[in-house]
Amino acid sequence: MIKSLRLPPSMNTPLNKFVLCVEDDVDDRLIICEAIKDADPSLMVVEAKNGVEAHQFLKEAKVHG
Repeated sequence: MIKSLRLPPSMNTPLNKFVLCVEDDVDDRLIICEAIKDADPSLMVVEAKNGVEAHQFLKEAKVHG
């Protein structure tokens, strides 16, 4: 499940780096997202459970960014 489709206003700047993690299996998504966060804690990881959620996030990011 997506933790947040909408970015907090303070995080919605071109200087922040985001990773969109799309995975339908909740356990796999948890492992992948934790590995990304461990590799680079400065990244904000946004989780989507499927392509529909990922597409929705990307559409909103384009409108707001």
